[in-house]
Amino acid sequence: MKKVLSLFLSLVMLFSCLAGVQLTAHAETDYKGLSSEVYLNTGWSGVITKTETEDYHWYHINIPSDGKFTLKVLSHKSYTEYSLYNYDLTDCIIDDICYGSVVEPTTETNVCILSAGDYYLKFYGATGDYQYCAEFESYNANDFGADTYLSPLDLPQNYLVTGALTETDDVDWYRIYVPATGTYQFKLTGYKNYSDLDFYNSDLSKTIYERNVYASETEPKVSVETKSLSPGTYYIKMTGDYGKYTFSWSVLTPENCTHDFSSKKVSATCVSNGYTTYTCKLCGLTYNDNFTPNSSHITSSTTVYPTYFAGGYTLHTCKVCGASYTDSYTSKISVYQSSIYSIKGGKKKIALSISMPYGINGVQIQYSTSKKFKKKTTKSLKTAKSTKTISKLKAKKKYYVRVRSYVVVNGKKAYSSWSPVKSVKTK
Repeated sequence: MKKVLSLFLSLVMLFSCLAGVQLTAHAETDYKGLSSEVYLNTGWSGVITKTETEDYHWYHINIPSDGKFTLKVLSHKSYTEYSLYNYDLTDCIIDDICYGSVVEPTTETNVCILSAGDYYLKFYGATGDYQYCAEFESYNANDFGADTYLSPLDLPQNYLVTGALTETDDVDWYRIYVPATGTYQFKLTGYKNYSDLDFYNSDLSKTIYERNVYASETEPKVSVETKSLSPGTYYIKMTGDYGKYTFSWSVLTPENCTHDFSSKKVSATCVSNGYTTYTCKLCGLTYNDNFTPNSSHITSSTTVYPTYFAGGYTLHTCKVCGASYTDSYTSKISVYQSSIYSIKGGKKKIALSISMPYGINGVQIQYSTSKKFKKKTTKSLKTAKSTKTISKLKAKKKYYVRVRSYVVVNGKKAYSSWSPVKSVKTK
């Protein structure tokens, strides 16, 4: 159970806690009554000997507050096994072996984050000598009662809570009451590998925001989040790696904001001055500074070349304000014109010989009984060959014929002008 306040043992210890005292063998059920007290931050114990007639050595450790516990074991024998338990042995926190020898003793170090409370340390293994050193660094946590969603710690505005996630407590819950609609600032500082914050509405049906802070004891990191909230109750869940964190919240105003400004430069144009806009990432306060006078046009020129469909020109654009104009116009590219070399009338048909200029894709042929190529009397066809026979015509009828070239660019056809009209009579 998280952050259990240390209880004084009701019975007087049966064994002295002096370093170097040998313990007699006893059953594990006697661990509380027969354990010796371990004093924190007092350096190495004296040499302790486990004999053939002993099974275990038990020690009692009282952790006064949440913090970092470091256990060092020095083995003067082939192997020293040791385990660290919570107060009722339901949770084994450390379970390790330190190998060594009389002539070459070795040290094993274990670090864990513990909640305030009573813990029990068991030594066993081979017969022989060993030592231990128990060190503790308090986090000065004040998150008492932040146990579960059903029993969270109420956290008022402008109050800095110092919390810790430990081997026996891997989650903290907080409840806050937002009194009025407004923008609020939430500040999380992580002193461990990662700290996870989840911010919920009153019934946990919606996650308002999540935050992950990656840091270390030597290089803590700060995360500041601003949220617009309506009046009501909200819950905060802290999870992540074992270690220390701090958290606070307050209503955000430009007057109490620490301000973290970002800058954006607005360049001068031909019609307006330039300046730099500074905006606070936290409270939104904005102001302008570093004004520069407006400037004259600085143009760059781009040539747009003519195509079969449009003429060319030169585009001049101001690099400052974007104003532009065009000049130096050129005509669109002309398609080379085709012509009719020869035309001959046959029985209900016409035979054509057509010039095919280089680079064209084909020729459109129009033929009509109307000299003016009236729509109802005019038909057309296309060919890519220099000779073409038009069949199924009326007999003994005069036809007027003209041709024009075309090229295809990106699926679109560009045509030349029509050739001179020639006529012929069918047989």
